[in-house]
Amino acid sequence: RFEGVLNARIGPVKARFTGTLELTEIDAPSRYVLVGEGKGGVAGFAKGSAEVVLTDADGGATLLSYDARSQVGGKLAQLGTRLVEG
Repeated sequence: RFEGVLNARIGPVKARFTGTLELTEIDAPSRYVLVGEGKGGVAGFAKGSAEVVLTDADGGATLLSYDARSQVGGKLAQLGTRLVEG
C-alpha cells in the first residue's frame, strides 16, 4: 500500500490530491489489480482500478493488457469525465 500526494491540473482546475494506491488480487507473475483513490478538497475526488494481465510475447517480451475504470466527483466531474479519463 502506498500513500502519497499528487499535484494535478485538469483543464482550468489545479489541485493537490492525497490518496492511496494498492495492489490487490495478486496472482504473480501474471495478474494483479491496482486500486487507487484520492481527495483534492474543493476539486473533488477520484477513484479507480485497473486489472493488469501480463503474458509472454514473442522474442522474450512481455505483453501488458489492462482494463481500467474510474469515478470522479466535485469540480472534476463538472469538467467532464471524458477529460479526466483521457
